[in-house]
Amino acid sequence: MDATVATKGPKERPGATGSILAANVAMLAGLSFGLLYGTGSPLIVAGATALVMAVVIAFVAAYRFPIVFLAFLVIRPMLDGFKFSSRGGSSLAEPSVAVSVVLLTAGALWLLAQHSSGSWKHVSNATKAICVLAVVMTISVITSTFISASTQFALRVATAAVAALVAEQLVRTNPERRRHILLAVTVSAIGPLLSATLQMVSGGGNDDKGVTRIRGPFVHPNPFGTYLFIVGFGGLALMWLYPRYKYLAIAVMSGCCVISLFTYTRVTWIAFVVGAVVLGVLQSRRLIWLVVVGVLVVAVAVPSATARLSDLGDKKVAGAGDPNSLEWRISYWGQILPWTADNPITGIGMGGVAQRASIGLPPHNIWVELLVEGGAVGLTTGVVGAWVLGGDLRKRRRIARAAGNRPLQAATAAVIAVAIGLLVQSFSENLLEEAITLVYFFVIVAAVIPEPVTAPSQAPASALPSPV
Repeated sequence: MDATVATKGPKERPGATGSILAANVAMLAGLSFGLLYGTGSPLIVAGATALVMAVVIAFVAAYRFPIVFLAFLVIRPMLDGFKFSSRGGSSLAEPSVAVSVVLLTAGALWLLAQHSSGSWKHVSNATKAICVLAVVMTISVITSTFISASTQFALRVATAAVAALVAEQLVRTNPERRRHILLAVTVSAIGPLLSATLQMVSGGGNDDKGVTRIRGPFVHPNPFGTYLFIVGFGGLALMWLYPRYKYLAIAVMSGCCVISLFTYTRVTWIAFVVGAVVLGVLQSRRLIWLVVVGVLVVAVAVPSATARLSDLGDKKVAGAGDPNSLEWRISYWGQILPWTADNPITGIGMGGVAQRASIGLPPHNIWVELLVEGGAVGLTTGVVGAWVLGGDLRKRRRIARAAGNRPLQAATAAVIAVAIGLLVQSFSENLLEEAITLVYFFVIVAAVIPEPVTAPSQAPASALPSPV
């Protein structure tokens, strides 16, 4: 029996969600092999097929939107590898962009229908925070110096806002959807983990100073590492709320930890450690000892990881475009911060740094990015939004603890761990540049944070860490 006994929502077709998830898992395996071995025409055919699927999904969404939303969560990570152009930027001809536009459009229409029919439910402050950011980013396009880049940026944030709204409305309308959404997020990792494993076996990935960095189906190891971090901890939330998925969640989390190690993304390693320590503080001190043992094992068994950490102080090689050190980042921030003076209120426009800088790279710090590109308005929105999100998560955990709902308490602790880990990453990564990072984080938050409409916990003690 699951740890949470939800009140019954609207009647669903039996097995529909399970069938969708099973079909997508099978498809993910095929996409993994295609991404690794497909070149030329086969890859284009596969991408074109995905585009056709996006059109079909748009029609199906009008009738079975919740199922389409779950399918989107499952397949979205596998689509980034299909690029029809080696140049930077995005195009509607790319499956990942096309499917995201379908979600944005169909989701907005579905939300409008919910509101018009009187089915609209209360929205949490955490979801409101990403919605306000999306509105501010959209308005900022008007004053932007770089209209195209700012429009793409606003669309990324808007996609995350719509996804969060949809997830929260689904959970508040039918509590059983919480399980469906968290399961879809967890299952979405299977394809990327398989793709990454095949890359390791075949010697694929990105070469960086003699180290091969695994990127899975993503275009770069850094966002791949962030995705693994988010989904791995999201799987823990699923496990603690619904113990029947314990082995799936453990397998996914283990895979995410191992594969993230070989992305050689240092800030992701730090995020995993920080997240685990946060869980240890909130739930069980034993997790902290597990982190210590894990770090020691990695240091001994994977010397290349230690070497990767040691080059943080390396200076940027002349002529190289890859920012690979903390020193480079600090120097870059010093160069772009004076641009704030051009428009201190609304900034030069979101996405503008990469357009204006001679090396064509974003700031690698979302707070510098919000200040320079969004001005005082952008930075204030980001800071207040982060504060509101943190407050909502703390409040939800206190309520769950007072109600004796240990599963929800543990799941909320997992989400808090992700939030703090991403906060750490925010000072050296381009988290706002990746729609997939925003979507999966805020969908997990929206699925966990709604007020509990469940009975008190009856989960087995073995399925839950002891709260501190």
